[in-house]
Amino acid sequence: MIHIIVFAPVDDLVQSSPRGFAFTDGYFSEARLKDPVSATHSNIVQLQRTLGYLQRRYPKRIKLSWVNPWSLNGLLFSLRYRIRSFPTVILQSQLKQVILSGDEITQISERVADLLSATPE
Repeated sequence: MIHIIVFAPVDDLVQSSPRGFAFTDGYFSEARLKDPVSATHSNIVQLQRTLGYLQRRYPKRIKLSWVNPWSLNGLLFSLRYRIRSFPTVILQSQLKQVILSGDEITQISERVADLLSATPE
């Protein structure tokens, strides 16, 4: 069994984001401006699709959790795992823990397959 923890804001969690975040995000998207932070957050949609595919492919072998970085739980989570950017994905199995961030997130399918096929020592 693999526990996948995604440290990223979900679109449904806009209500809990900092004050003014939604206004600023809307302003930048209307002007078609992208800063480096919002460019990395655009990968979240692709990540959601990939995670949905993995849950359908490996039923009952994957547990998925989302951690909102704008919450108190997210602050404690980032301190515990020393995460400074999002989206970040943590893959936890009984044998190993893998942290993926940035461009490494595109390799999540291969990493999950490797962890599921690993033999216990």
